Amino acid sequence: MNYNNSKWRPSRNQLRQIFWTVATTVLPTPLLFQLWYRNRRKHLRVNLKTACNTESITFSGGTLVVYWADVPGVGSGPGASLYVLNEEVLRLDCFGGHMGHMHFNPEQGHLMYRHGKYMTTRMYFPEGSRQEHVDRATFEVQKNSFIALQMNALPMIQKHNLDSQELTQAAATMRQKMMQLIHEHAGEEQESLIAEKSPTHSQI
Repeated sequence: MNYNNSKWRPSRNQLRQIFWTVATTVLPTPLLFQLWYRNRRKHLRVNLKTACNTESITFSGGTLVVYWADVPGVGSGPGASLYVLNEEVLRLDCFGGHMGHMHFNPEQGHLMYRHGKYMTTRMYFPEGSRQEHVDRATFEVQKNSFIALQMNALPMIQKHNLDSQELTQAAATMRQKMMQLIHEHAGEEQESLIAEKSPTHSQI
């Protein structure tokens, strides 16, 4: 019997995609996330090219990381991620206009989104300025971080304790740093607009 050596074979990435597609369909959610947590490659939001000017605020039970986010096709502005046991449980993007939003447990949300379980992983803020979205983000960190823990599929995250007083102080520091980022980047954006409006040599 002759076999065609050019017969298509799935790549490793394609096999991984098939595996997770099947897993999200047949496995109970707690088991699915335990398996995913042990086998995934972590891509921390703050280490991606879309984040810069990062600063960490460490408090009892967690870490808030503040950064400037610039996501093509979505928006730009100050952002923050709350990490508990090295797991991102809350992400806030203060882009202003109608694009400001937040994510509960974004890594888990993206897993389900990629395989058709959720329509979106974003929860949008009311339309407003970047500063208004920073105020909303501060409120969300103070009030809903505990809900984010409970919504996480990992028992170790659900059982984790955050010091509410230190969390409130960390949120206030986060707000201060985010407002500072708005001020710093406002000058850069103004210079960019001037450069775009200035005639080029070919136009003169």
